[in-house]
Amino acid sequence: MNYYLVQSKYVLIFIAISAMAFAAIPMVKSTFASSSDAYMKSQLNRVQAELFFIDQGRGSFKNACYTGSVGILIQDLIQEYGKKVVCRTNLDHSKMLVYIELRSGVFYCIDSLGISCELISEPQTGFRCKDF
Repeated sequence: MNYYLVQSKYVLIFIAISAMAFAAIPMVKSTFASSSDAYMKSQLNRVQAELFFIDQGRGSFKNACYTGSVGILIQDLIQEYGKKVVCRTNLDHSKMLVYIELRSGVFYCIDSLGISCELISEPQTGFRCKDF
């Protein structure tokens, strides 16, 4: 058996496998971004569920962005995702809005009225997703 012939076959197999692996990297990256966006949407939907219980219990969202279960979820979003997460309430704390910029470039918005939507541009003012 020719030693050089066997060795060259293994080198060619290694090159072929490496080429296939590098070809798959862009596909894996885009899959990660879309699954990451789906995860962030589900986390924001959890925040929205907590908003419902706060509204039913206290009727006010005062300090909800920073304390309690909503505050903890929002801080987790900031740490996990690393993107801008915005949480705001109106002056009498009766309405609340939370949005995040997704990796796909759109903004996902939830509010205390139970509305969630994707927006093309960042919401500058307002406390309801339908205002944009």
